[in-house]
Amino acid sequence: MNSSEPLAFIGIRCHDLCRLLHFGSPVVKIVASYSLLELFNRISDQINSKHEELKCTVGYLMSIRSILEGLIFYNDQRVATNCALCLSILLRWENLTKETEQLVKSSWCRLIMEEMTVSLAAPALASQSFMNSQTPAVLVAIALLKLHKIPQWMRSVFNNSCISGILENLAATNLSPEILVLFRQLLKSDFLSTEQIATINQMLQECRKHMYTNNAQESLPSEPIKKVLTMPYNLGDVCRYLIDLMSAETYLDTDSRGFNMGSKRLLEEIELFFSALTVDDDNCR
Repeated sequence: MNSSEPLAFIGIRCHDLCRLLHFGSPVVKIVASYSLLELFNRISDQINSKHEELKCTVGYLMSIRSILEGLIFYNDQRVATNCALCLSILLRWENLTKETEQLVKSSWCRLIMEEMTVSLAAPALASQSFMNSQTPAVLVAIALLKLHKIPQWMRSVFNNSCISGILENLAATNLSPEILVLFRQLLKSDFLSTEQIATINQMLQECRKHMYTNNAQESLPSEPIKKVLTMPYNLGDVCRYLIDLMSAETYLDTDSRGFNMGSKRLLEEIELFFSALTVDDDNCR
């Protein structure tokens, strides 16, 4: 191939990706969600690095957001999580333009929060897999709590009884980094009572002890199986291989000590919560 020749590429507009997300087959939804997330990340990097303004109307953002909101509880966790991450980025863009009053009118965002809190606070639903299934909605909740102006209805959704119910379902064995980020944001936004903070504090200490104990006992994880395409191959094999590459689980990665990166991130979030708690205590003095 001549190095002077421009590389071929396929250009898909943002609203076309949204159409694929909404109308596409399950496989198309997976590819479109990863593509849209990559596009959003690159736009955000450009805004942050070059301090450029986002040149699109609020109505355009709202139309994209309506598609993303409708897929937060999609049955494929990869699609739902990617849409939640895209929605979080989009909310940051609205935050930059101070268009947060549109959120007050978003009944769908409130419905997502209500569904999530009811599910997390429901008794006897505290398994790790169930908590993980709520991750997309948790990511949206975190984004809402980071807004310049938090929607007033968030306090009625995350009321005292709701937060206490969620805490009753949590234990040292089913915590996730996303849940800890959520509680850190609730702490910063003054949603937590003194008793709830004490409960979280004790739970995190137990979780940290549990994780260090397990890490000392577990052996190094086995190498993930690498898929190899043999010749000849068909287009379906190539598509499946590319999708596997896009959606590879990051928790298979380990650091030089063999420590699970998911566990490492959880420990980091525990320390960040303790740091936020210290800052909050200092401000109260």
